Amino acid sequence: MITDAYGSVKFSVKETLEEMYSGSAIDQFVINDTNENKLHAQHHKHFEIHSLQQAPTLDVSPEDFHDILSSSWLMPQKYKDMDLNVYLANELVNQNMATDQYTTRLVEELEEYTKRNMLDILRFLVYLMNVCRNNSIVTGIGRGSSVSSLVLYLIGVHYIDPVKYNLSYKEFLR
Repeated sequence: MITDAYGSVKFSVKETLEEMYSGSAIDQFVINDTNENKLHAQHHKHFEIHSLQQAPTLDVSPEDFHDILSSSWLMPQKYKDMDLNVYLANELVNQNMATDQYTTRLVEELEEYTKRNMLDILRFLVYLMNVCRNNSIVTGIGRGSSVSSLVLYLIGVHYIDPVKYNLSYKEFLR
């Protein structure tokens, strides 16, 4: 299996057959073997099966591709326009955590998220967590280094106060 710079996973014919015969559930594969695609195109109608998909050819760099994906989160406009600084500061107040220690930590983390161009992801997480709460969908208590982020704690992604347990967000945002 190969993962290219765009995040697409590609399997060789051999890997595909090994997976199929292993009993694993496989919904669909993109086969990038030109000869295999030609053979399949010639014979697929005789066996009443669908034609194989061809992998899309992208005409942008991997960096531009990821920027395009990162800027097109599907969420209501009010979340896209949300001022995260105000939202998270309000969450500090709502949770009775508006101390100097928590405020300093929040500012530091938001600077790091901003440097990494991750504010749209955080806005989407606010939207996603609101959808979960409004629909009584259970969310986890946290996983791995994400529990070291005060921002994720305030959004509701996890329930572990990283300041209380002296967890460094740098573990998560490295």
